[in-house]
Amino acid sequence: MRPGEVALDLGCGTGVFSLEAARRGARTIGLDSSPEMIAVASRKAGQGGRLPVSFQSADVQSLPFLSESVDLVLAVTSLCFTSEPEAVLREAFRVLKPGGRLVVGELNANSYWAWLRRIKGFFRESSYRHARFFSLSALKQLLVQAGFLLGEERTLLFFPPVNSKLILKRSQWFEASGARLVPGGGAFLAVRANKRP
Repeated sequence: MRPGEVALDLGCGTGVFSLEAARRGARTIGLDSSPEMIAVASRKAGQGGRLPVSFQSADVQSLPFLSESVDLVLAVTSLCFTSEPEAVLREAFRVLKPGGRLVVGELNANSYWAWLRRIKGFFRESSYRHARFFSLSALKQLLVQAGFLLGEERTLLFFPPVNSKLILKRSQWFEASGARLVPGGGAFLAVRANKRP
């Protein structure tokens, strides 16, 4: 991202990525449907000095912005929580300027991490109970259907979702082995896409 750009963080939660975008110089707006999350993000922004960031509660399927008004859209683990990810991507496409970028990050439907969250959701109330996870190919298909040109893609987090110091110490080995043995099989998917200039 470039200083002075306008960035939109869809499903910003507590503002982690919004605040980072603002620290890098983008004028950033974080959106989330949860007023509670927006309140937490706003408090964090107030503690971070004078950053060019604001937060508001909004429906990410119907963005309150003019068409072609944003340089960058971030959607990190937000598509999985919406009933209509296609609508979110169409809106992201609409508000992006020609040549604008979208960065999507989601849990891989074919990973241990997603399976564990699904199982936990069956036994206790969790935000992941109704989440819809995507494979890399499904995520790319959604992006193309929304009109985006696909760019760089990455997967990471090949180590199992176990709270173990031994596994964490060997995380680099898991990452290197996983990337070599099952490319595209990491727990976290990240795809950059562009709107045609």
